[in-house]
Amino acid sequence: NGKKPTRYIFMEEITEKEIKDMKSKGIYIEHLLTPEQKLELQTTKKISHFNLGKGHFGVVYLGLNANTSQYVAIKELQEPTPEEITQFEHEAKLQTVLEGQPHLMPLLDTSEKNITPYSVILKLADFGTGETLKEKLYPLNQADPLLKLKFLIHTAKSLLIGLRYLH
Repeated sequence: NGKKPTRYIFMEEITEKEIKDMKSKGIYIEHLLTPEQKLELQTTKKISHFNLGKGHFGVVYLGLNANTSQYVAIKELQEPTPEEITQFEHEAKLQTVLEGQPHLMPLLDTSEKNITPYSVILKLADFGTGETLKEKLYPLNQADPLLKLKFLIHTAKSLLIGLRYLH
């Protein structure tokens, strides 16, 4: 069909310049850094072995779509059991079915050929600026009680809708 296959790159190390580039695109990751990573960044201007987080299935790494230079999240299974592989594949199919659901991060690709046997490529979430939920909600303490209640109901409803689609 002539379409160039998408190629994804694990960003095994991330430089100070790349962090600034992400920030210019509205992606803030500084608050995800450990004290050791912050020190490494200050002294070497890069961070080795960077990941966005760990979960039940494995590790989520920062990645890059080599065709578009779009930052992505690469969720990769680490030494999976057969049951975990089945559950992982089910989750990927579910995300495909739920594509366009505004309360879930979209699945961009499943990548048995591009990365590792068991990985999925997700749109990179907006991590915000590092505020905790308590800090983000603090201004509500000063707000009109009715406005505060409406905001909290909207937030809870959005979370519940997302959970309903996943389960």
